[in-house]
Amino acid sequence: MAARLKMFEESGAGLNRISITSPVFFAKKDCNRLCNALYGFQDYGILQCLIDTFFDVQYEKPSQVLIDPKIPLSDYEQILLIYLWMNVTWNNDIVGLMFGIRCRKQLRPTSIDGYL
Repeated sequence: MAARLKMFEESGAGLNRISITSPVFFAKKDCNRLCNALYGFQDYGILQCLIDTFFDVQYEKPSQVLIDPKIPLSDYEQILLIYLWMNVTWNNDIVGLMFGIRCRKQLRPTSIDGYL
């Protein structure tokens, strides 16, 4: 299982919860354009620093591609989800699928709700 998750992160095997949250994935040469297209930032490192500084939330590597009802999105993932949602014109269901969300009940209140 760990090898499969590493493959998702490093190869970018599609846009999924592992790849679109991974500093390793975005450290690749051509991924700055993707970061800009998804989140509106020229560099993922800047976005990661912003999240850490403004929200005091650090990156946590997801343990699986799909959301488990007992283990919802981390605060970091929910912040990225908000940035993605604000930056693209895709349907909410498509954005949710990228993060492994099967239904809206899997989102939970986060520590960032006071900022929104």
